[in-house]
Amino acid sequence: MSVLKSLIPSDSPMEKGLYERCVKRAIDVFLSGLSLIVLSPVLVLIACLVRVKLGSPVIFVQERAGMIDPDTGAERIFRLYKFRSMSDRCDKSGQLLPDDMRITRFGRILRATSLDELPELWNILKGDMSIVGPRPLLVEYLPYYSESERVRHAVRPGLTGLAQVNGRNNLRWVEKFAFDVEYVNGISFLGDCQIVLKTVGKVLRKTDVLVGSEHAEGRLDVARSPVLRCIELPCGDVVRVRWMDRSEECKLAQLMRRISGDYPIPLDEKIEFFPYARKVLTYGQVLGAYVGDDLIGTAVGYMNDFDNNRAALALLGVEESYRSEGIGSALLDLYEREAVARGLVNLSLETHPTNRGAIRLYERRGYRSLGEMESGNICFVKRMATES
Repeated sequence: MSVLKSLIPSDSPMEKGLYERCVKRAIDVFLSGLSLIVLSPVLVLIACLVRVKLGSPVIFVQERAGMIDPDTGAERIFRLYKFRSMSDRCDKSGQLLPDDMRITRFGRILRATSLDELPELWNILKGDMSIVGPRPLLVEYLPYYSESERVRHAVRPGLTGLAQVNGRNNLRWVEKFAFDVEYVNGISFLGDCQIVLKTVGKVLRKTDVLVGSEHAEGRLDVARSPVLRCIELPCGDVVRVRWMDRSEECKLAQLMRRISGDYPIPLDEKIEFFPYARKVLTYGQVLGAYVGDDLIGTAVGYMNDFDNNRAALALLGVEESYRSEGIGSALLDLYEREAVARGLVNLSLETHPTNRGAIRLYERRGYRSLGEMESGNICFVKRMATES
């Protein structure tokens, strides 16, 4: 049995749909070819505007996961083409800023009107995509689909789809994939026509257009990274602790900004929150504590000092409304465990003398004070028992 057939339920309409087998691709070729010809003046105009307002390259190219190859059983990887909608703004270290800081007013207009998607007509003509189908997502997401969600790759990805007309980026991943699977298991000519018409309405109303960290759950690989610990709070909330990814720079910077008045952060005052968040997520190790999608606590530090067998924790902070719930202690415990697993036996950290809660926590966990430093912070150290 082929991989494609094994993914699709035996009673799925797709198994016997004449439209999907014989007609859908012909319509894709005809409409994409005709659109490229008819819309060529628009394509040229947009290309010129992108060149003037954003510079070159005019076309954004990125690898995406496509339809599963029945011979290999793996998703075909193709190059997706879109009009560029972001600038090349970088931080002081030369690294690109996150999407929602690089998107320009002109770029938002392109996205709100979906004009940035027009070059994908070439992908449709080539056979990489279809007019209607699950949207093609990043190659990095492939390990994070469940087997049932992978059904979305049993057909060509689309310029628009059932998920796009039912919430687009306002949907959580599990909701989006549910719509994708529903589409795959019920492909029909009438259904495709309805999706196209609804898409036109969405574009005219400019609804559900989100960028970067505005997405309901952010990146799939981050949202589904392993949870290290769950903490059930008396109020009913569940706190999930996991390692943070570099794509979460904005969340970390925003949290540090919110708690900076309560936790004097041992940083030069001239250092902005975002560049620091990017730095530690790139070169350090950062734990995040989440309630739903909201970051409410963090442990920020470095575990790269192998010469002195030392890990350094630069910041341990929790939002005020979630303190005294054991979240800071859980973050510190997990950070210590990771340091020990890496063979680092010494952990140092700093805190401000007014942060009595942190000082009590460190003393309970066996940290020894080295006194006040030049920065005004108190330095604590601890020698941890290595794992046998």
